[in-house]
Amino acid sequence: MGHADILMAVVVVLQAFFGLGWAASASLLRLAPRPALNWGVSAALIAVALILFLLRGRAPDLLAHPVANVLALAALMTIRRGLQAFLRLPLRDRESAAVLLLCAGFNLVWAGPQGSWPAGAVIATSGCVAWTLGRTTLEILAPLRREFGAAGAWLVAWPYALGTLLFSLRFGLGLLLPAQVARPVNVDNAFNIGVVLTILVLNLAINASLAVLVLLRLVRKLQRLSNHDPLTGLLNRRRLMQVLREQKQALLRHGEPWSLLLLDLDHFKRVNDEHGHAAGDHVLVTVATLLKAQARELDQVARMGGEEFCIVLPRTGAEGAQLLAERLRQALAQAPLATGDDGQATALHMTVSIGVASCTSADESADQVLGRADRALYAAKHAGRNRVSVAASVLPAGPPGRAAAAS
Repeated sequence: MGHADILMAVVVVLQAFFGLGWAASASLLRLAPRPALNWGVSAALIAVALILFLLRGRAPDLLAHPVANVLALAALMTIRRGLQAFLRLPLRDRESAAVLLLCAGFNLVWAGPQGSWPAGAVIATSGCVAWTLGRTTLEILAPLRREFGAAGAWLVAWPYALGTLLFSLRFGLGLLLPAQVARPVNVDNAFNIGVVLTILVLNLAINASLAVLVLLRLVRKLQRLSNHDPLTGLLNRRRLMQVLREQKQALLRHGEPWSLLLLDLDHFKRVNDEHGHAAGDHVLVTVATLLKAQARELDQVARMGGEEFCIVLPRTGAEGAQLLAERLRQALAQAPLATGDDGQATALHMTVSIGVASCTSADESADQVLGRADRALYAAKHAGRNRVSVAASVLPAGPPGRAAAAS
């Protein structure tokens, strides 16, 4: 057994482990099941193709050459298909099938006598592999960049870009030096040992990049769950407090004022009591959607808990915050609300009370600004609800609002 054969045998063993790993991911862990199924099938196809490569000279040429080449190419296309599913891209099965048939045709047309395989088939297969890897690279870069940033995109995409370069090089050199370069990979010469080493490295890198891709998505999902309210999708209180601290730092650095609105739905308890908690949840989701639509792109909308919401307004003074609060109050009062999506839903009219507080001093903490907005909200409720109340710019010396009342 030559050096190239030994290296290919190592890749076969690795593919078996990768295939088992992706099968477990799809069926047991339920991590990206549809893409993982494609990647598991790809590992099996590569393993079978490499076994046929190892049997060249002993197995029929039809299996050891054209079938093996087509299976190896199909494995790469299955990886691409899994990436398309993972990134929610349109599937390009017809395109892949056309290239696969083209590769099979070249291999069959240029089939040589028993024990010999012409350079043309090797060159054509290298070209098809380079094309597939290149298309994969170009296809995944943009969606990866949108989801994970430029660094994350290249962390995942570099093996496909490197494979495109190397197989394009093999294709070009095969045209120039067919006798030395365009030889089947089981032929034990210096160039083919380099080719098989490349396949080994790319195999490890591609499977590692796929695992990184799944982990990046999982980490982002966990981060979102830790920072967002599960019902409405708005920021939760934990993330809101981080945003408030960030606003304090921005005020320290740039001297820009910021404001926040504290909103509480009026008489919301009646919705739960009269229509049930599912109806109440539907109303909360509808209100959250309305608040997001009315807020500016730079504003941060959060759910404080229950029927209370908060909107952080960067680079906004008291006057601008009051104008936005009044617009939100009117929009909610006029918005069509219902207790559900079906024909049995009951139409509702909801109003909101809003407390406004602005911060112009870096000496004031985020908790103090939130406390002033809370007092203003309490004042709006006490004055009859469905109104906007603006907090004083200086902390009052008297007793606080609801926080003190509750205690």
